[in-house]
Amino acid sequence: FNLKNYFILKIFTFDYSFQSWENSGTLINEIRMYQKLEEQGFKFIFLTYGDKNDLKYEKYFKNSIVIPIYEKIRLPKSKLIRILQSFFIPIYFYKLLKNVKVIKHNQLLGVWVAILLKLFLRVPLYVRTGYDMYTFSKLMKVGKFKIILYYFLTQLALAFCNFYSVSSETDLNFLRKKFIFTKKIKIRKNSVDIKETKPFNKRKKNQIICIGRLEKQKNYEYIINEFSNSNIKIDIYGEGSLRKGLEELAKKQNTLIEFKGLVNNDLLHKEMEDYKYYIISSYFEGNPKSLLEAMANGCVVFASSIPNNKEIVNDKVTGYLFELKTNELKNTFFNIKENEMIEISSSGKEFINEHYSVKKAVTKEIEDYKNLID
Repeated sequence: FNLKNYFILKIFTFDYSFQSWENSGTLINEIRMYQKLEEQGFKFIFLTYGDKNDLKYEKYFKNSIVIPIYEKIRLPKSKLIRILQSFFIPIYFYKLLKNVKVIKHNQLLGVWVAILLKLFLRVPLYVRTGYDMYTFSKLMKVGKFKIILYYFLTQLALAFCNFYSVSSETDLNFLRKKFIFTKKIKIRKNSVDIKETKPFNKRKKNQIICIGRLEKQKNYEYIINEFSNSNIKIDIYGEGSLRKGLEELAKKQNTLIEFKGLVNNDLLHKEMEDYKYYIISSYFEGNPKSLLEAMANGCVVFASSIPNNKEIVNDKVTGYLFELKTNELKNTFFNIKENEMIEISSSGKEFINEHYSVKKAVTKEIEDYKNLID
């Protein structure tokens, strides 16, 4: 299995770039896997929807190459024109990609670019999804056109790819019921770095950390209502369209809250280990990375009792589950003893180390590439 003479092509999600990752604070987290794979001899070509500024991110890699699409071709202001133009990307770039042996595409938006390149280059295609876009579009009620589009993209990807990964058992079972060509699907969970963290008894006593976009899916209204008139302060890391409304609700409910905004992922890790408690109250999720990171950092996690969260949190063993009903979270939170929480913190961290470590994910990734190339 000689890796020296060829590359793996990593195609970014449509309209995303290294700059996008940096702006969202996830850059270091996103590139960690590829840096680990480089250590094992793999080389990558990163095809991004960035401009020449994306070239500076080559410094994070030893033997890999960054090709920003909009360094080579003009960037249209209209999203519709960008979508139409994207169908010609394989024609513009395939001659630069002749040493590619596997294509990996993130998510479904833009997957048509990966499919066309697969046909041009005659190499295997790996489509990775962190969450099921079709399911999310239905739950978010985005409109019939988008729901149909995501259904079509899912089926198109399954038809043309050689390998399709999902991050949860829930997503796998759903896709098997609704689509064809599902024998290609495997579970590849998200991964997190496991590090030494601050002892549980040296953390903030009456503060909770929450992480995620300030949008309806995350259901922050529920947390604000549950901790009304209490001495518990809620720190929320994230931005979104509902911030003003959440600030007004917190004031009305007399809930102590601070909106921390977006921060770099590495800084967020350091912040996280100062907290004893993490809460996620989402209506639906994929394989929530912030939940995994909170457990890896030794936080006691409280998670809404939805299928995807229940795959990660074993109630009263690695964390606590609660129904999205009035007083359910409140009663669970205030009735737990300190010594019980220390055990939960330790069990949660051990569970993540065993099942969600970067080391384990890298091993799986290497197996997948070898199988595709062979």
